Amino acid sequence: MNSTSPFGDLKGFIGHEGRAFLHVESARMPECIDFIQSHPEAGVAVCKNLGYYKEDDLEFLRQISHVCHVHVQDPIKDISGLLACADLKYLALADVKGRLDLADLVNLEHLRFDWGPGYENLESCRSLRTLAIWKLKSKSHDLAVLKGLPQLETLEITQSDLVSLAGIERLNKLKELKLAYLPKLVEIDAIAQVASSLRLCEFDRVPKITSYGPLEKLRELRCLVLNPGGVVPSLNFLTGLSNLEMFSFVRTTIGSGDLSPILGLKKLKQLGFFDRRGYSHKEKELKEVFGIE
Repeated sequence: MNSTSPFGDLKGFIGHEGRAFLHVESARMPECIDFIQSHPEAGVAVCKNLGYYKEDDLEFLRQISHVCHVHVQDPIKDISGLLACADLKYLALADVKGRLDLADLVNLEHLRFDWGPGYENLESCRSLRTLAIWKLKSKSHDLAVLKGLPQLETLEITQSDLVSLAGIERLNKLKELKLAYLPKLVEIDAIAQVASSLRLCEFDRVPKITSYGPLEKLRELRCLVLNPGGVVPSLNFLTGLSNLEMFSFVRTTIGSGDLSPILGLKKLKQLGFFDRRGYSHKEKELKEVFGIE
């Protein structure tokens, strides 16, 4: 193994939580299997677009079933080989073309995937701590589909038809919520039900939210990124956020122009926004008040 790469002359990258992921190469499968067997802490990555992996299945995983971290970067027709990895802790998947019963992967702690009809029994993953979903489609257009995840601490949803956050109240250990590209989301009232646990909240490209009033209940919140696009009527909801340390609204216009509620954030350490005509304060002024460089 050479001194510049943990993978020797094989290929890989450093991914989730600083873990080494080996790119599995069809042309060098025996070497890849040997590497994983001798480095049980390493994860495996499957990438077809770069030409490393040629197969339409994941059967090689049956030879290294001890693997706990798998990243499938491109669609694979048959992903049933994943089921050989009974101790799988981390799984990232691109568009799934086949079926995957998540009830067979009950030890999962981190799951990142594109939502699709091939997934079943997400509620069986009761050990999940991190969940990132792209293109979530829910019949009820809310978060009822995420029932049965009592350990979930981080939830990321990108590109979804969600209308409401109803159902989030079941996630009573949720610490981080990141929402992006949700063009139909209008109602976030249920977020107040996770006020005691939520520490970070990000809104990005969610332009139709009718009221940000429920954010006032998030008294334990430390970080708020508010970039929904368009106009947020006022910052009056900040009055309840006494523990907020970071606040950003770079791609947002505050309709009232009144930024004085920011002055009540006594623990603020980071602040970011663009100066606009009609604003009561400039960014530089407010940063000087808080001693922020």
